Amino acid sequence: MKKIYLLTAKDKQAAEVKKWFKEKSLSGFAALTDKAAKADLFMVAGGDGTLLHAISLFKRYNKPFFGINRGSRGFLLNQIAGREELEKILKNFYSCNLVKTHLLKGSFKSGGKKKVFYAYNDIYIKASHGNARLVGAVKGEKNFPRQEFDGDGIIISTPQGSTAYNYAAGGAIISLGAKQLAIKSICARKPLRAVVPEQQISVEIIRGQATAYADHGKIISGVRKLKVWPTRESVTLTFKPGYDFEHKRWQEKN
Repeated sequence: MKKIYLLTAKDKQAAEVKKWFKEKSLSGFAALTDKAAKADLFMVAGGDGTLLHAISLFKRYNKPFFGINRGSRGFLLNQIAGREELEKILKNFYSCNLVKTHLLKGSFKSGGKKKVFYAYNDIYIKASHGNARLVGAVKGEKNFPRQEFDGDGIIISTPQGSTAYNYAAGGAIISLGAKQLAIKSICARKPLRAVVPEQQISVEIIRGQATAYADHGKIISGVRKLKVWPTRESVTLTFKPGYDFEHKRWQEKN
């Protein structure tokens, strides 16, 4: 019997999932636990934001995450019709599709300060003062040439993060698990939009002031230099058998 740590959004639709486990038919295959360290699986009911929050809290336990979409889009979540379907999935859990996704690591320099941070979706910098412009020199160690541009910032995202801020800014969507990164400028006069193989990406602020963020959390202001690279640290997402988890991502693109 699997031990499941369940985290739900606050709305009624997501909280309903917790009631499913009170049914005897479902409790025969899984049991809820209130101790994250003892969980075999982290189940998240809500939207992509709820899943991202759960990953930030529990990724250190190195257990898979199973998302149930109770929001609007749910790019990283499963579409589950109800308790009966979840029961069938738990009964045949060995047939689920496991997708390993990797985190980004960012090193930020501001004055004499240096800060290192991890992000699941993206790391980005934005101009600090309203509509102020900045110039960034972007250099990938292997396959991405140096480029300078005027703009409000730049986003570097993982495949799983490519459908978030990157896509909203006009960036490309990347398949889950692909060994690639998406790069997208923010409000640039000459837009920068690229998909590159996993590599170190360096950004230098030549003019203007910028603030750095990781997964929408403010990291440090007055950034002058930023280096971002993929890590071996990973999070495993779980999808139900036969579920085309890429369909919604590419459908959104078209």
